[in-house]
Amino acid sequence: MADRSFLDWPFFDDGHRALHAELETWARDNLAPLEHGPDADATCREMVRRLGDGGWLGYVIPRAHGGIHERLDVRSICLAREVLARTAGGLAGWLARHYGEATRFGARFDMEADALFLLVLAA
Repeated sequence: MADRSFLDWPFFDDGHRALHAELETWARDNLAPLEHGPDADATCREMVRRLGDGGWLGYVIPRAHGGIHERLDVRSICLAREVLARTAGGLAGWLARHYGEATRFGARFDMEADALFLLVLAA
């Protein structure tokens, strides 16, 4: 089970914690079973279609254009990215290997880079 202690950080509120829990459940049921077949473009399109059908893409656009929040909430986007990286993150590695862009550095430091990204945003 992934460490979720970061959800107790003071800049996350109950709405952020609810988003994380709801998206985690949804992604486990809707994205994790997605097969990474030979057509990476089709897999990515299917993933985005599912995210759209689930209403999750509303977090990446402002309300004026159909989004969830009046202004973009970077905290929500970071939480969504964390959940998606864990539940469907194999797709990024698969795409890198498929297109010959995988490196040992990338494989080793992907999680550390994600953690650093969250810390920078928190500063």
